[in-house]
Amino acid sequence: MSTSDPFRAGRWVERILILRDRIVDGDGDWRHAPHLPWETADPGSNPMRFKAAGIDSWWNLVRSEAGFVGGILKQFTRSQESAFGYTFAASAWLYLGQYNKAFAMMHRALSRDSRYAPGHVVRAVVQSELGDFAAARNDLETALELHPSFVPALTAKAMLEPNLDPEAANRYLDRALRLNPNHTDALVMRSLVAQATGDRESSLVHLDRALTIDPANVQTYQVRIELWLMDHEWQKALDDLEVIRDLAPSIRETWLEKIAIHLLLQQYSEAESEATRFVDKYPNDSLGLMSRAHIRQQLGQYDGAIDDLNATIKIDPRLPDAYIERGRIRHEMEEYALALKDHDRALAMEPEDPRAQAGRGLTLLATGQVAEAQDCAHAILMFDDENAEGLFLQARIRIETGQYKQALSDLNRILQQDPDDVDARCYRGLVKEKLGNRKGARKDYARAYRTAVEQGNEPGAALAVKLFPDLKQHRKRP
Repeated sequence: MSTSDPFRAGRWVERILILRDRIVDGDGDWRHAPHLPWETADPGSNPMRFKAAGIDSWWNLVRSEAGFVGGILKQFTRSQESAFGYTFAASAWLYLGQYNKAFAMMHRALSRDSRYAPGHVVRAVVQSELGDFAAARNDLETALELHPSFVPALTAKAMLEPNLDPEAANRYLDRALRLNPNHTDALVMRSLVAQATGDRESSLVHLDRALTIDPANVQTYQVRIELWLMDHEWQKALDDLEVIRDLAPSIRETWLEKIAIHLLLQQYSEAESEATRFVDKYPNDSLGLMSRAHIRQQLGQYDGAIDDLNATIKIDPRLPDAYIERGRIRHEMEEYALALKDHDRALAMEPEDPRAQAGRGLTLLATGQVAEAQDCAHAILMFDDENAEGLFLQARIRIETGQYKQALSDLNRILQQDPDDVDARCYRGLVKEKLGNRKGARKDYARAYRTAVEQGNEPGAALAVKLFPDLKQHRKRP
């Protein structure tokens, strides 16, 4: 049994959604799937079945994932009007993040049987998600009064200890693991407690043991991924994320985290491939479209990036980031009037956003409106005189007006914050060239170019070659 999901309703939900994908894809063998969506089990009984009507109906297949599962849950609770049936449904809604629906199911469950210990444990978890920790602890006390050796209740007590107090949490976990040494959720909680005390080695040992017992426990992989990320073990994190995606493809954060790690590693081709898989599965998810647009921009695929941003804005017209990104790309494409419109739209929603101000300022500068561009730089630096976007805009204005020494100071400040800022290094090379330091300029151009190539930053590499056409390294580009 699981602490928050006594009957593994989350796995049931994932099987339903995988089955739905098979139906949508036209897989004719979906009716012969080994795990049918209407089969589940009470730990105290054998698996039981109920007949789910219209599972492949047009209406069911066009509904959202939560709506599709909800329709089947409705049929399930009609066939199982019991404390178990409603608690199972609550666990499924809890897994889907629908906390109010989960709470309503728990009201029905405990109305049927107020002495049903698993029901009190699940309601405690739901109430903690809703922020009512006092009520959650009361439910756990009730569960333990009804069933003092109920391992999920003991594990949940450890989970809901204020500030995850290690000493108190371990007391409950000791009891839980004495009663059931193979309770995976208790082992995962013990790992979290060890992690909170800085004992990384013990934390991993507990997780490895949990996975030996239950290799399909998604939560265990999720906790282990956090350890990999803290230790910069990027490939191990990617491997575990791939396992989670196979076990629970509906967890969208898994897809987005994979994209983020590839971006962190500057693996833009891999990131674009992951983002495309995500967008194909969730075409109306603005985060996926935004991620792919950013990647395509880095790769210099401006038309594709614009398409993704247009789709994002159609889904969510009140998303400033989409207008900022589209404005930047339109600036690169020298569509200055459209770029200004995008930055103005973003500023109308977020008047103090430095990214929108900087984008607007660079576009104004490109169209010869120097004084107006300077106003944008002042607006940014007035709030934060070390803001890199504001310093870069100010440096560009100073270059345009021949103030090379002042521009050099601005660019140095940016590169102190981020030595791998390709644009800042390119323009510092230009400034050094203007000041007669050609040797220093060549070093900056060469380093900027190498960094851009390593990052897969096509526009950055192109900028370095544009500013310094004699750059020999550009001939070696793959």
